[in-house]
Amino acid sequence: MMPQDKLKILLFGGTRHTGLHFMQQALTAGDQITAIMRDPSSITYRHLNLKVVKDNALELQTLESEFVGKDVIISSLGPNGADFRKPTIICSQGLRNMMDGMKKYGVKRIMCISAGGLDTNPEMGFVVKLIARLLQFILKEPYQDLKIMEAEIKASGLDWTI
Repeated sequence: MMPQDKLKILLFGGTRHTGLHFMQQALTAGDQITAIMRDPSSITYRHLNLKVVKDNALELQTLESEFVGKDVIISSLGPNGADFRKPTIICSQGLRNMMDGMKKYGVKRIMCISAGGLDTNPEMGFVVKLIARLLQFILKEPYQDLKIMEAEIKASGLDWTI
């Protein structure tokens, strides 16, 4: 694909924060986006190259056809803010469903939003490690889901970016 080619993107989680900003920038660049949203009424952003589909990443049977002809899948899924202490599978199971659709329809590229502080390493400074461990404690449930998501995407054989 040449740099001037416009992408056909299937986006999960574009209603707020990073997903919404990504969507706006991609549309401004001329890309085409099909956005999968649990609640399409929660987005007021409109664009000629934006198609919004009501569905749930945990129940993708109804939108398999949306994978056809896509260049890349973008996932900015995450738990609702009020539920950050509850167990969640939105990222890990959502990714599994996306990868199933990708394999079935030949989509090779996926990009997923994760979280800083998910892992620590010896090269990090003391303060950074302390903050990361504090985040891991406070956000234990969503971080566990993200760790599973990251491990599965890394083992997928797909062209991925986290």
